[in-house]
Amino acid sequence: MFLGCPLCNGVTTPGPCEICGTPMEDLGMVEDYAGPYSPYQDGELIELEHKRNHKSTLICIHLIYCPTCKYDDYLEVPI
Repeated sequence: MFLGCPLCNGVTTPGPCEICGTPMEDLGMVEDYAGPYSPYQDGELIELEHKRNHKSTLICIHLIYCPTCKYDDYLEVPI
């Protein structure tokens, strides 16, 4: 069984842009943008900060971006 975020670990990719169809780029976890030292935070603490969705599934929230049309969005990845 795989534990951890498949997008963080490079197992999956975000998929196509819903506006233009270009492959979206992963800009990392939303937690990385929370403060100046967030990218250096301990991985175990980050797991505790992950949110649970309406089905009580642990999720990792990523910022994704389209380089063609400049569209950005959040992607909730089940862990």
